[in-house]
Amino acid sequence: MIRLAVNLATRRIYASASSGVPLSEYTVTRGDLYPVEVSFFLDGASVTPGIGTMILKKDGDFTGEFLARCNSWITTGGIYAGLLSLNTVEATAAVGTAAQIFAALEITWPVEGGEVSSIPLRIVLRNDYLRGNEGVPTDVTPPYPPPEDILPEAPEDGKLYARQNGAWVEADGAAPTFRRITAPDGSIWRETIDNDGFPKWAKEL
Repeated sequence: MIRLAVNLATRRIYASASSGVPLSEYTVTRGDLYPVEVSFFLDGASVTPGIGTMILKKDGDFTGEFLARCNSWITTGGIYAGLLSLNTVEATAAVGTAAQIFAALEITWPVEGGEVSSIPLRIVLRNDYLRGNEGVPTDVTPPYPPPEDILPEAPEDGKLYARQNGAWVEADGAAPTFRRITAPDGSIWRETIDNDGFPKWAKEL
């Protein structure tokens, strides 16, 4: 949803008549369809001068094609509602493969003998990642084991442990063992080598 309010005295575009500060820029995304609501105010009061067209052009491209345009409106309670599509050939070509480009938005409204346009509002037109033709992500094979199948560290009670049937069991030294990579917490430890040539942690006295 794009909601904008135009100050007829300054022709600047605000987020609302009560916001107090005109917008410096507004961000939209290529490919999206935006419901639009535009209102007008003068000296803080809502007015209904009518509305002409809302257009979007690439920044600085004054004679170029519209990237988007809305010129069909429904008026309800001083609010002009329409639709602005950025899923256009022109918007797609303008953005290309860039992450974003700058554009300008103008709104026109009728006056006696012609029409007036707003001060251009700078638009950040972002490229979109979701294009609708990407397909379904492929699961890894084999799948990552569920949390209940992941074995935690061995107990820190000074005994020697080995893995058996998916669990830690006390080892007598005859079977291959899986020793801790890091020293246990709470004491000073030094790394030594056991009789089988494996590294182990020995507690300092």
